[in-house]
Amino acid sequence: MTVFTMIAVIVSVTVIGGVVTTWIKSKEKNQENGNEAADVNARVQALEERVKVLERLATDKRHRLSEEIDAL
Repeated sequence: MTVFTMIAVIVSVTVIGGVVTTWIKSKEKNQENGNEAADVNARVQALEERVKVLERLATDKRHRLSEEIDAL
């Protein structure tokens, strides 16, 4: 092997190693983002359920109050 061939092989291996490392890091980051998205979706659903309950409480009180006023 000549010196230039050896240099070309070393550079190629280094570049390929860098590309593989970057690919693995981006894959891990995408998985983390997927987990975060699932957590956010779960929190949004829980909040939506709480809002529904609060809306029901707010509308029920008004309805009951008007019935009590009418009963007087």
